[in-house]
Amino acid sequence: MKQIIRELILIVLAAWLMIFILALAIDACAQEIDTNVIIQIESGGDPNAVSFAGAKNGRGLMQISEIVLKEYNQVNKTNITVDSLYNPGFNKEVGTWYLLRIFNRYLKCNGTTEDILICYNWGYGNWRKWNKAGRQWGKLPIETQNYIIKYKRLVNEKAIR
Repeated sequence: MKQIIRELILIVLAAWLMIFILALAIDACAQEIDTNVIIQIESGGDPNAVSFAGAKNGRGLMQISEIVLKEYNQVNKTNITVDSLYNPGFNKEVGTWYLLRIFNRYLKCNGTTEDILICYNWGYGNWRKWNKAGRQWGKLPIETQNYIIKYKRLVNEKAIR
């Protein structure tokens, strides 16, 4: 009986170790995106901001759409309501989760900061078509080009301060 318990403990410890190593591997492929800059671009820091254009009713600091919230709820087995997106902490949690999901799941850890920003601003489906068509900067919508330019400018300004 003691031998069986020891073996079970070793199996559980090995499983936890594998989960820990997998978590490190996932974190290792994440790109560094400054969520405070995203917040500045998306909402100007207004937790009550609402957009009726593009983001299909983007809400809160990071302008989280109902589509992203639905995906968040499905993946995390939660039932968070749209009104929760006006909570700054939760909005930033969902926005950060989505940025990581773009890179880790959709881009499969094989993308640049620009790719992540294009997906966040214009949508993964649009990025995929653009990517397949040869990744020409001029084929991006002006809004998305300006989004990337503004992100880089704000990140550089923060670095200078």
